[in-house]
Amino acid sequence: MGNWAAFLFIVQLTRIAPRFAIICGMGIQAAAGFWMAQWNINLTDSDVFWGNFLLGLGQSMAFTPILGSLIGVGALSVGAAAAVTTSMTLAETSKAGSE
Repeated sequence: MGNWAAFLFIVQLTRIAPRFAIICGMGIQAAAGFWMAQWNINLTDSDVFWGNFLLGLGQSMAFTPILGSLIGVGALSVGAAAAVTTSMTLAETSKAGSE
């Protein structure tokens, strides 16, 4: 869900400030990872949902500009790169969850 939510703003943010997007994405991932490391046996569905939401959001924010720069995507094609990146991430996530 976080990956899908990032679709709403990551293209515009990557065009304006890709370094800021990477820093924010890594920070969100770190905060979500730290929060999830504090979990105990008394988890709720809400904890799992929001933890995974934040991880997905951070991944999309960080890796869309990184992958766009690695494959040489121009500023006008960032939207297509974001769509491909998120689709690949979701495909891998759903494949891992079905095993």
